[in-house]
Amino acid sequence: MKGQKLLGLTLAMLVVSFAGSPRVSAKKRDLPPSPLEMTEPDPLLPQKPMSPGEKQDFLAQLDGLHRSAMTQLDRGNRQKAFEIWYRELRLRRSLGPMAEVEALGRVGAIAWGENRSEELLVVKGRLQSVQEQASSSQNMVLLSELGSAYEQMRSPDLALSVYAETIAAARRSEDKGAIAEMLNKIGQLHLSWFDYVEAATAYGELLALKVSEGDRASQLIYGQQLAYIYDRGGMPDRAIEVKNQLVELYLEGDNLTEIPELQISIGSDYVATGKMAAAAEYYQAAYELAESLQQFSDAAVALSRLGQLYRESDRAEFALAVYRQLLYVHDRSYDMYGKMKTYDLIGQIHVDREEYGKALEAFKEGLELASELRVDSEYFTVQIEKVRSKTPGS
Repeated sequence: MKGQKLLGLTLAMLVVSFAGSPRVSAKKRDLPPSPLEMTEPDPLLPQKPMSPGEKQDFLAQLDGLHRSAMTQLDRGNRQKAFEIWYRELRLRRSLGPMAEVEALGRVGAIAWGENRSEELLVVKGRLQSVQEQASSSQNMVLLSELGSAYEQMRSPDLALSVYAETIAAARRSEDKGAIAEMLNKIGQLHLSWFDYVEAATAYGELLALKVSEGDRASQLIYGQQLAYIYDRGGMPDRAIEVKNQLVELYLEGDNLTEIPELQISIGSDYVATGKMAAAAEYYQAAYELAESLQQFSDAAVALSRLGQLYRESDRAEFALAVYRQLLYVHDRSYDMYGKMKTYDLIGQIHVDREEYGKALEAFKEGLELASELRVDSEYFTVQIEKVRSKTPGS
């Protein structure tokens, strides 16, 4: 019992000791005031409402401060440069929040580019103060400008927090124009940071909005953007859906020339999902349409993809038939280099099938073209020698 009392007394003394420790009880040091909150009078600050002429002179003086800061930065005097910018920013405040925020974004971008973390914090702090005021007054135009400023400073999370406010307000007022504008901004921001999933969400809603409005031109723009996002984000199933929508839009607009490239792309998406039969159908359709339009480059790509698909699926006869058709397309477009490469593919298939006589014929055709083009002659010579070494009686 006595030991327990002694232990309790010891613990109590320790608590008192720590409570009285200067490290724990010392007050938190006050942070220095922000350079943008200094209140010393500035001789350039207007003391009364400015006339148009006086305002032009004032703006010229502010631009002069900016140029002076840039000069100091070019000379390596970064501290001095930002001191001048701070003065400019304090003065810009007298022109209203929009002008101040635009300038804050500009200076913040410079701070980010110069890797000046302290200056970035100063600018962000002021922007967040303005944001509080804009949020309380529901100033959506200013909030949008704040988002742009945060973007300039590579602060996507802060920008998105602002855009969330603005799009929420637009939804409440059912302002479809403002909703579309904000969705585009949000999508672009996610895309710039390679967040393809969130970018797809924004552009998917934007596309659906334009479909509901019957805005065909915008559907094409945002459909193409969404297809690009799905491609970059590795989402072939979703890419197929939106690309087929684009095909329909091009058909409605009688714009057939854009379709073969899309069909080739859809074919590749089906390959990525393991649906080879569907891929072959799209490659074949792309070839037929491109050939009818005399778009020989697209026709060649479609046949090349189709031939590769058949070859990788161990359907050599189909691949050979496709490559023979590809030779015809190359002839029509005068693409001798493409024709040479196709003879090489034909030769390789015949080698795999141990059809050495046919392989030799293909490689000889390739060598003839290579000699004319003055490329790859040595390669075809080597292939011919390899085939001859495998041919009985050679």
